[in-house]
Amino acid sequence: MENEYAFPDSIAGDSIVVLGEGTSPGPTVDGPGELTGDLALNVIAALKLYNRLQVPIIVSGGSSLNARNEQNEAQLSKRDLLQMQVPEDMIITEDRSRTTQENAQFTAAILKQRGLTSPILVTTAPHIPRSVALFQQEGVSVLAVPTRYTPPQNVQYNLFDFLPSPSGVFMVQQGLKEALGQLQLIF
Repeated sequence: MENEYAFPDSIAGDSIVVLGEGTSPGPTVDGPGELTGDLALNVIAALKLYNRLQVPIIVSGGSSLNARNEQNEAQLSKRDLLQMQVPEDMIITEDRSRTTQENAQFTAAILKQRGLTSPILVTTAPHIPRSVALFQQEGVSVLAVPTRYTPPQNVQYNLFDFLPSPSGVFMVQQGLKEALGQLQLIF
C-alpha cells in the first residue's frame, strides 16, 4: 500500500496540505493536547517544505469520528507550527473535518477560495493512496509527499520476522484501516 506513491524527485507547489492523523489529550509544555507521532511527522515535513518554498500551510483535521478525548488536530498543528516560527498568516486551519473524505472536501473549498491550484499533500505513506483519490474526487490534483515512507527493497526474512511485535501490530491495524477506507471509494 505504501509503495503505490513513491517519494517525488522534486517538490514544488503553491501550498502545503497537512492531513491530521490523531492527537492525544495529555498535558504538554504548550498546554493540553499533543500531536500523535504520525501527525507530528507530517507537521515537521510541512515545516521543512515551508522553509524551502515559503507557501501557505493548510492544516486539516478536527476530531475524528472515533475520537476519545482527542483535541482538534488543526488547532494543535497550528499551535506547534507557530512555536516553530511559521508566521500565523501563513497557516490556514480547516478544523471541522472528521474523516479523510471531509479533509479533502473542506480543504478543496479553501484551495478554490484562495486560488491555490498546486497543493503538496503531506500525510503518511499508507494514507496517501486513499487521500489522493479523495482529493481527485473533489477535482484537486495534489503532489503526494509521504512521511514514514520506506522505499521498496529486497529483504531476506528470518523466523523472528514472523513473530508479533508492537510495530507489526500497529502496521497491520493501519493497513486494515486504510483498506476499509478504500472501500468507501467503491461504494
